[in-house]
Amino acid sequence: MASSQLSEHGPASRDVRSPGRRRARYRPVLRVCILINNRGPGEGDYSTPERILPEGNEFRSPAEANQSLGRESWSYKSDEDYYSHKFLMQSIDKILAMGGNYLLNVGPKADGSFPEESIQALQIIGKWYNTVKESFEQALPASALIHKDVVVTSGGDRIERDHVLATKKGHTLYVHLYRDIQATAIVLKPWDILPNRAVLLNNGQELEARVDLIPSHWREKPYLRIRNLPVNELTDEVLVIRLDFDESLSD
Repeated sequence: MASSQLSEHGPASRDVRSPGRRRARYRPVLRVCILINNRGPGEGDYSTPERILPEGNEFRSPAEANQSLGRESWSYKSDEDYYSHKFLMQSIDKILAMGGNYLLNVGPKADGSFPEESIQALQIIGKWYNTVKESFEQALPASALIHKDVVVTSGGDRIERDHVLATKKGHTLYVHLYRDIQATAIVLKPWDILPNRAVLLNNGQELEARVDLIPSHWREKPYLRIRNLPVNELTDEVLVIRLDFDESLSD
């Protein structure tokens, strides 16, 4: 039974030989593909950032982030302090947009049931994820396609405005507002091409897309600007924008 199950799991990376007995007529060789995380003595095959959001816009090696619904424990705690739903959405969005996997832990009670707070959180987060999941599934990290929106004042001060992440799939660019943005519009530098369509995945709302020269970037050039974002209406979830273009997106 074990031999047949293990032999079905993917390409070979290591031979695992059974110890065998003196009278055994054969010693089966199992071809097993194994990935090891970085929690052992070495670097392992993939990283496991725990309760943090790593710096950067894309993982350079495989990663699986670990988070729990409760801030103080990985198991059930009767007086647990639960993370806000939006905080967890922001965490999930950034990790997935960077190309990582996400493990969200739920601690059950002694009788095997889940706390009401956990059930509610999973329902709300799951509903949000289902509205934006196309921006993650079969999509590639693409944050390198969008530059930081930095404004230089007349006094020489550099002001970094909205920070966004991006994923791409075919002719579509997905813009992830994993941090709260400052206004009802975002500027996507260095883009100066109008998409065929701009849609907010969260509710299907059509958004206004313009390429124009705005006062804050008058020294530069016209940039793509996405307007009429419902930042004062949808305050409890991460917004994701879908932009459809004529041609396939490249780096």
